[in-house]
Amino acid sequence: MSRSNIQSAKYLSSVEYSVTLKFKIKRSPDFIARDVFQNFRDGCIEQGFDVSSIKTKVKNGQIHIASPSEFNLKALFYVGSTKGGDENQIGQYGEGSKAVFVSLIKMGVENPIAISGDEAVIISVAEENEMGMCPLV
Repeated sequence: MSRSNIQSAKYLSSVEYSVTLKFKIKRSPDFIARDVFQNFRDGCIEQGFDVSSIKTKVKNGQIHIASPSEFNLKALFYVGSTKGGDENQIGQYGEGSKAVFVSLIKMGVENPIAISGDEAVIISVAEENEMGMCPLV
């Protein structure tokens, strides 16, 4: 689904992540792009789509990446991969998305959005809590 095709949205709920802005990670734009593309590639392969179905468009400083594969956005709320196989494989703990969101926010990108099918997750930052941390929401 293209963001330009979205006509309306309905708020369902907010979930506070255990990930905070104190997450000791700051990925470069190149590393973020590789991580996002890898996630799309994995999704296409897992669902039987050709990786050439992944499309990228850059417009007005925004990067839009799309493919026919869908992703359960609830998986973004957890650390722990759904990948099977070797326990030593890269990305096994599901931290890549969280690292991307934290890195984007630290770079000044406000409210990154993940869309899959007809659902979306908008990532924001909560106010600083009593422990001096700002969790992602």
